[in-house]
Amino acid sequence: MLAVAVSPDGRFIVSGSSDRTVKVWEAESGRLLRSLEGHTHWVRAVAVSPDGRFIVSGSEDRTVKVWEAESGRLLRSLEGHTHWVNAVAVSPDGRFIVSGSSDRTVKVWEAESGRLLRSLEGHTDGVRAVAVSPDGRFIVSGSEDRTVKVWELESGRLLRSLESHTDGVNAVAVSPDGRFIVSGSSDHTVKVWELESGRLLRSLEGHTGGVWAVAVSPDGHFIVSGSEDRIIRAWEPESRESRVLFWNDAAIFSLALSRDGRLLACGDAAGRVWMFDWVR
Repeated sequence: MLAVAVSPDGRFIVSGSSDRTVKVWEAESGRLLRSLEGHTHWVRAVAVSPDGRFIVSGSEDRTVKVWEAESGRLLRSLEGHTHWVNAVAVSPDGRFIVSGSSDRTVKVWEAESGRLLRSLEGHTDGVRAVAVSPDGRFIVSGSEDRTVKVWELESGRLLRSLESHTDGVNAVAVSPDGRFIVSGSSDHTVKVWELESGRLLRSLEGHTGGVWAVAVSPDGHFIVSGSEDRIIRAWEPESRESRVLFWNDAAIFSLALSRDGRLLACGDAAGRVWMFDWVR
């Protein structure tokens, strides 16, 4: 399972898979509610709008698709990338969709119309991850070029490039208070950066495989990471200490936390979606 997202109300889970479908699951029971078909290749990224009304997916077919969450109806297909779409995010106000691609660009789209607003160029290799800051001012991207970049959403201007990882950056997240960035890399580390300055605050070491997914708890006190080493870890950034939340029998490729931080969803290399009530 290449991608997972949790709806804002925590009622359903969305997943994207190599079977070319986007699936919607009831969080409480695990029941499959609907399967969204339209992509012609692997679905590598999914996101849910802040109001829960629409789902966004990105695929190796080079498109970003927007679906009505309630019915599963395809609303629009956004075309402009020239290679795989590896990452998608929705701005906090729901007005913009952000996508990252192996074509080395980050693109910003108008959610309502699907119109391409701007294409952000600066990465020298494929973009694997994107996130939008809680205040909607910044886009954060992670790339195979080993950098994390911070862009101004409104203008598309590159503000800073964060360099310390020694291998590709697979995952990025922004803390709920907007103060720091978290990145996960094939170099096996999770790094924490100050968003405003780009300063590296700490490097969290404990995984023995590439880190493909990261998330931050709503209170900002914990970071959750998933890795090729088949482990999900919860970190306390201040102490750099971690504990194992889940030891799987397959690599963890994606994870997401609900808005209240109680539900943790993850997707693994065996094509499964796992859901946990995470009591910290």
